[in-house]
Amino acid sequence: LNRLSKIVNALLLISRIENQQFLKEDEVKLNDLVKEVVSEIEDRATEKNITIKTDLHEIKPINNANKYLLFTMLFNLVYNAIKYNVPNGIIKISTYLENGIVKLEIRDSGEGMTRENIATLFTPFKKIKLDKSDSHGLGLPIVKTIADSHGIKIDVTSKIGEGSSFLLSFAKN
Repeated sequence: LNRLSKIVNALLLISRIENQQFLKEDEVKLNDLVKEVVSEIEDRATEKNITIKTDLHEIKPINNANKYLLFTMLFNLVYNAIKYNVPNGIIKISTYLENGIVKLEIRDSGEGMTRENIATLFTPFKKIKLDKSDSHGLGLPIVKTIADSHGIKIDVTSKIGEGSSFLLSFAKN
């Protein structure tokens, strides 16, 4: 019942986002949001002896956003970076401005993925074969739905045995 409840709640969240039921009236300071996510999740990283490093450059706030949804998106990405990392691994979270576009990158030293895995990452209920958890396969579809609703482009690169990178490019405000 607990698992079914989590699946239903995740599907409802996706539906509410897609139906624009969340106001986007916040001005979000992305660096502060990254710090909040790291503070919230660092215990999980410590359990696996994973180090989270940040490289946060001065960037402009994100306007017309929903802070709760952006927090959820970043939390899910960092959680996955921990989950699929190796013991004693590293996660690096960077923010910077490139050609007037705010970028945020989450890079891990984990297991990495194949191209086939990357192609289906954002498909609901599609889990990659190396997934050894009791995940329901909706975390990354939630990430993609939130990104799409905020005009954020996600680029994923990965190499087996070397880790993965999720690069978020925020639409110009």
